[in-house]
Amino acid sequence: MWLSVKSGSCTCTPNLNPSESLLTEFGEDGWYGPIQELNNEQQKWYIRTYKVTDYVHRGIGIAGELDERHIRWSVVAEVGENYIALYWDGFTFSSVTQEHIGQPAQFPFWNHIPGFFDELANHCQAKWQHPELHKLILHDMWDKYLNKSPYKWRHLRVRAEASGLVINAHSSGVKEIDVRGLQALSQKLTQSVLSAIGIRDDSEKMNNAENAILWTLIKEWGTKSYEFSLHKEFASSNVEGENLQNEHLIKAHCYFRFKPNSKTQDCLQHLKCYSGYYGGSTGVLNFILRELGLRG
Repeated sequence: MWLSVKSGSCTCTPNLNPSESLLTEFGEDGWYGPIQELNNEQQKWYIRTYKVTDYVHRGIGIAGELDERHIRWSVVAEVGENYIALYWDGFTFSSVTQEHIGQPAQFPFWNHIPGFFDELANHCQAKWQHPELHKLILHDMWDKYLNKSPYKWRHLRVRAEASGLVINAHSSGVKEIDVRGLQALSQKLTQSVLSAIGIRDDSEKMNNAENAILWTLIKEWGTKSYEFSLHKEFASSNVEGENLQNEHLIKAHCYFRFKPNSKTQDCLQHLKCYSGYYGGSTGVLNFILRELGLRG
């Protein structure tokens, strides 16, 4: 579900703990690998394991007791010729305070992923750095695909904060706002403003004004994260004639790391990925690498 990407190169392929041992034992915290495909020297994979202590309550009443168990959290690193990508899944776990189990909470992966990048960079003698994801998504790709036929770009969610106004809030009990509400708001503001200055029934100006308002709300209002989807329409023929089909290119929720000192996942540049038509984290990685010019 989760992905974080850096660009750069490494100078060696270290042999770390044997990855096959993870099939038969829990393993120790650390790196395992490499794993390589035959006839593919440019890509290799490593696995970073981390033991998480979790608690469950067994039994009822006075006879009940706390049961400690361990979760083996695994982060997979894909190392290419000019990039590294870390993949992982999130999960919830329970901690204990004074013999009481706390409410299940999201495991704070953002506290560990930066260190895992550094560890593997040290092993591989590599220099990797995050690309400017905000510039890539909200500037380069926006200009390349938004309102450009045959592409269809959908705004799905946004989290932003500026001038004392918060649009959405994550990990604070406030549900994420569906951007369709922002689109409805932008349409209403556009109608009100153009009506006030005597412009009516001008679809081109209405569209331009609405896009300008959305531009401000999504791109210039202290955006912390943004979710979108992109697909490409094409015609296909069958016995009933031509039909429009969709090529699903990417769907992701992008966290831009605009609050590096945050105690939430806003301190980490990463992407939440979706499976199905969009191919999960592998599909997102391939698309991002092509847009960065790191893969043909």
